[in-house]
Amino acid sequence: MPDLKAVVEMPQILQLLASHFTTPIIDLAPVEGGLISRTWSFQAGGEEYIIRFNKDNMLSSNLPKEQYLYQKLAPTGVPIPEILYTGRLGELYYAISRKAAGKMLAQLPLKDVEQLFPQLVEIMDAIHQIDISDTTGYGVFNYQGKSPAKSWRGVLLRVNKEEDDKDFFGKWHHLFEDSFLERPLFEEIYQHMRQLLIFCPEERYLMHGGLSVRNLLAQDGKITAALDWVDAMYGDFVYDIAYLDFWSPSCMCPSVSRPTTSSGRSLYLSMHNGFFATNAT
Repeated sequence: MPDLKAVVEMPQILQLLASHFTTPIIDLAPVEGGLISRTWSFQAGGEEYIIRFNKDNMLSSNLPKEQYLYQKLAPTGVPIPEILYTGRLGELYYAISRKAAGKMLAQLPLKDVEQLFPQLVEIMDAIHQIDISDTTGYGVFNYQGKSPAKSWRGVLLRVNKEEDDKDFFGKWHHLFEDSFLERPLFEEIYQHMRQLLIFCPEERYLMHGGLSVRNLLAQDGKITAALDWVDAMYGDFVYDIAYLDFWSPSCMCPSVSRPTTSSGRSLYLSMHNGFFATNAT
């Protein structure tokens, strides 16, 4: 996998910030974490902010896309940090947002994460209820809310395809030869997935596309921010829940087994209707 993070020096950042803020920039410091964005925090006029830089070969409009999503989501109460400015610095995209309070759920004790579960369900449900009738396509979309993909099943089937060599996974098929990844096992799982796609609906919902304990913040018993919307997509909302369950099982209600059939979809539908939001305490 290529190095996807942008390279940007502090003097460049300070010069850029001076074009947006009239007060002095203080406490400019790098923020660790993430695989794509180069992130810095800073203060100006007594307020805390975040600035992120992305290369322009990764879904080239990903940061303007977050501004598009902020405009859609902010009125609904979904805790997405306000995007103040987006633009270009040479070949890089940048976005300046208000810094959200709180710590990553990954940094909290398990009992605290479990207590946040009902809030998390409400946030996911609010995301999935957003009106997307003015948008098109399936899968990851651009800063105008458009995607060229014609079906959700088609999006899922592309998991076996290589990407542009500058994209996130790039030309990854070499891993079959020089890593632990086994082609026969991969093909067996892929074919099994193809068989299960008959249970997969073609309904279109807005999804975050990558919720995990590393991009959700909380403070004083409240989820304060859902970050990293670059992978936001259209499709079956169960994808959001399954993603969270796979990568962050501590977020899921301990009494909920992981469903693998169409009956599992009914269980998740019940969850989204508020069953677990009122019974997970």
